[in-house]
Amino acid sequence: MRRYSIILLALLACFAAACSRSGENEAEVVDFIAAFDTGRISPDTTFATPTGKPALVIRRFPIGEERRDALVTLATGKIEFDIPAMPTEAVLTFAAGMNSDTGDGADGMVVVEADGKSETVYKKYLNPIDRPEDRKWFNETVDLSKYQGKRVKLTFTTAPHGNATADWFAWANPRLE
Repeated sequence: MRRYSIILLALLACFAAACSRSGENEAEVVDFIAAFDTGRISPDTTFATPTGKPALVIRRFPIGEERRDALVTLATGKIEFDIPAMPTEAVLTFAAGMNSDTGDGADGMVVVEADGKSETVYKKYLNPIDRPEDRKWFNETVDLSKYQGKRVKLTFTTAPHGNATADWFAWANPRLE
């Protein structure tokens, strides 16, 4: 019995030490390409992509003269990730882009849901057909520190403008730090 008491005291000491550090809210970096399989993709219909889904990872996705690994969402497609506790001073970094020679452009959006409310924290319209300045990667940073410590759902999505032809929005190397 004494042996179990010692083990219990040791476990309580470890728990107390963990609780005292929990205020620091140290969280791991989330690499959304590496975590792709943990995301929820919708809608659940068949698309003309290599995976048949409206969200996929494409290695070395070309935009302009540059290739980057990217999470790609098609028009009306989205991928959602659960973040159990948003880190302190959380920042989402990625590069946004579209590579298309047809279509009328699309909006790429990042939506955060916390406490039962949704907020679009990033929105960018790209139209590489009609706007030559959109034929490149756009390096982006989104401050998410207002969600620190909260459980959130983070969604990458694409919304068409007019028709959905060639509306593939790329999110290169998306990371939460």
